[in-house]
Parts: sequence; C-alpha cells; structure tokens
Amino acid sequence: MLVSAQDSAATETLLSVRVNGKQISEAEPVLRDGPSRWFVTASVFRSARLRLPKALPVRVSGLEYYPLDAISGIQIRLDDGAQMLDIIAPASAFLNTALVGVDRKSVVATRPEPGLFLNHDFQMTSGTGRQQLSGIVEGGLFSGLGVFTTQYAGRDLTNRVAPLRLSTQFFRDFPEHMSTLTIGDTISEGSPWGKRIYYGGIRWASKFSTQPNFIPTALPSLSGQVAQPSTVDIYVDNVRRLSQPVDPGPFAIRDIPVISGQGEIRMVVTDVMGRQQVISESYIRSNQLLRKSVTEFAYEAGSPRLQYGVKSNAYSSVFGAATYRRGITNKLTIEGGGEVQPDSETAGIGAVYGLRGLGLVSAGVAG
Repeated sequence: MLVSAQDSAATETLLSVRVNGKQISEAEPVLRDGPSRWFVTASVFRSARLRLPKALPVRVSGLEYYPLDAISGIQIRLDDGAQMLDIIAPASAFLNTALVGVDRKSVVATRPEPGLFLNHDFQMTSGTGRQQLSGIVEGGLFSGLGVFTTQYAGRDLTNRVAPLRLSTQFFRDFPEHMSTLTIGDTISEGSPWGKRIYYGGIRWASKFSTQPNFIPTALPSLSGQVAQPSTVDIYVDNVRRLSQPVDPGPFAIRDIPVISGQGEIRMVVTDVMGRQQVISESYIRSNQLLRKSVTEFAYEAGSPRLQYGVKSNAYSSVFGAATYRRGITNKLTIEGGGEVQPDSETAGIGAVYGLRGLGLVSAGVAG
C-alpha cells in the first residue's frame, strides 16, 4: 500500500545527502513535509546501509519515499547554505557489517599429469680400514589416479647386504570431500584410549589439508558497533594481525587468525575524530577442539608391522579400528572409537571442552 502525493502536502526538492559524516549523494530527490519531516528514496537507505523502515512509502512523481523519522533516535538537520540534508543515525539503524580474518574459500585441485620421482640419500663412512656405504631410496609414480611410493633402506651396500623395504603405499586424495584413501603401509589414527601403530592395510580418513583455506578448529570472533566510519585494529598477543575500515552500524569480525594455545585479543576501534574504544577478550585454540559441525574420522583395517626397519615383510594378525570426532559447538567436541584384534576389543567415548582463560577440560571412558 502506498500513500499518494495527493494525500500529502509534501514538496519535492534536490539536496545533497550526508549520513553520519559520509557523503551519500551530491543531488538526491528528497521530500519535505512540514518544517521537520523528511522522506528519502530507498536508494539512500541502500547507499548508507540503513535498514529500510517498515513504514509505508509516499509516491511522488513515480518515486517512493520513506520517512526518516521512522528510525528511532535519528537526527536531521538542513544546511540551507550548502543545500545539504545532514542525517545522524544511531548505530543500531545500520545493517550489520561482516568481516573475515581468514579466507575460507575452497580451491579446486588441478588434475596432475602423470610423472615419477626418485629421492635418495647415500652416506659413505670410512674407518679402521673399512668402508661402508648406506642409504635410503624412495621412488614414486603419480597421476590423476593417485600416488604410489615405495621406500628402501640399505645399511651396508658395500658388502652387498640386501636392502630392507621400509614402506609401500598408494594413496589418493579427494579434495571435494576433504578425505584420503590409503592402501599399503601407514600409521593408524590413534585415540586417547589406544596407541598409534604402524600397519599395512587400508585406510579411509579425513584430510583437511586437501583444502588449504579450510580451518577445522574454531577461531575467535569479536563484534561491536560504531556510529561513524571507523577503523578496527585487531591485536593478538600485542601483535597487530588485522586492520579494517568499517561503516557505521553493528559489525562482526570472525575467524581471527591466532596460533594454537591461549592468549588475548584486543580490538581497538578508532573513529574519524580519533576517539578510541578498546575491547579485550581471552581466547583458546587447540587441535582437539573442532569447529561446530566439523567432523573428523578414520576407518582402518590391516595387519601391524613387526620389526620395522629390521624385516621387510613381517606382519602380525589382522585388526580393525575406527575413530570419530565432531564439533558440537565451537567449545565442545565429542569423540568415540574402537579397535578390534583377535585377542582383544577396546572402545571408548570422550569429550573436550574449552574454557577461555583456563584451558581444556576433557573426560572419557573406555573399556
């Protein structure tokens, strides 16, 4: 529903418009109804990032004008000499500004061309009339299907002692799922109730590094509001990490880059008059705390290696293991898992909670 010009005694004029010290337009059609009631078009609200009021607009000459006095706490002054409408609006009247400290955009992996590589490290020692050559050789093939590698070590190549196979594996990453498939020799995920083992078998697990911009752990965020254009400086442990201009209104800065551990973030907001407000907050970041809704997993099956570095192909009995972790909130992560071997079974559940300023609190039960 619109209010027509016939229903209003308002007059239309062209004025420059300034909002909270920022020039919005040099010549903008505005509507005046009496000595102190003003109307502007929706484009002024958009340009100034003001929230569009729910009041009914007035239509004049095909344009829709919204009343400025529908904004609570607004101040309006007409500068006749400059032909300028000067508007001062409270910070709550503006739309939120969202700033990001760390870019999380996903990247698209380039399909690799087929190729091969060879790494080697040899050492010759001599003493007491005896020379000995030792070394490690790694060879690999890669293509769009994955990467195949194998490693051999020779302790005494001078006397033709047979080299030992250290590891052989094929793996393929799936960046779109942030996961990886491994077949061959690898290391198990491990858990608070089970140790990591070196084994030969198959493994399907999370691999966040396939998306370099993805951060699985929770990063701190800060928010505030300003009435004038300002600059926000973020200090992490007294080192400036971020500086961003912000427009009037509420703002939030998420994913502030911090290192692992505990510390303090200080946000300094400086307006155009040089006035400052400072907000300080402690933070905690740990690889044990996943961000909300982020899941980490590993499903494994195979045979543990025996006498690694001594024998090439010694394996034990078959085992299976699974671990699962999920961020319930940015402060709470739950985990569970189990391991099955021919002579034993182990399972457990646990949780980790982050307390800012204090540290991590963890609890679990296994059997």
